[in-house]
Amino acid sequence: EPPPRERPGAHLPPADLAAERDNAQAASSRPLEDTDLASYLMYPKVYADYAQHRS
Repeated sequence: EPPPRERPGAHLPPADLAAERDNAQAASSRPLEDTDLASYLMYPKVYADYAQHRS
């Protein structure tokens, strides 16, 4: 089987960052920083657990 020639996420739909920011903010009791959003996008469950522990 030949190796893939496209980047791995090429066929995924674009993320709705505004909606994802709202979701991440709902998981946190503190104001959301850009680094928090990045963490949430990569690991939503881990970030939600961390935000709950942090509050």
